[in-house]
Amino acid sequence: MHVVFAPGMYRLNATLSVSHNNQVILGLGLATLESTLGLPLIHVTNVEGVRIAGLLLQTGASLVTTSTLLEWGTNAGLGVDGNW
Repeated sequence: MHVVFAPGMYRLNATLSVSHNNQVILGLGLATLESTLGLPLIHVTNVEGVRIAGLLLQTGASLVTTSTLLEWGTNAGLGVDGNW
């Protein structure tokens, strides 16, 4: 399923998980995603062809710091030399 965000501020308290091949996450205008609980905003699993564009990712004003706003894949699919 593709996701399109209209212009605006979206305060998220959970992570968007992208787990399908060729999925598109698109922001129109000035679409801003804000992490309210210090969690990553978007996590892309080990899938191919994913496109993310037109989004501003930012941390919220919470006391919890956000270490990562966008996580792309995991090391589970990598070989010893770091290649697929």
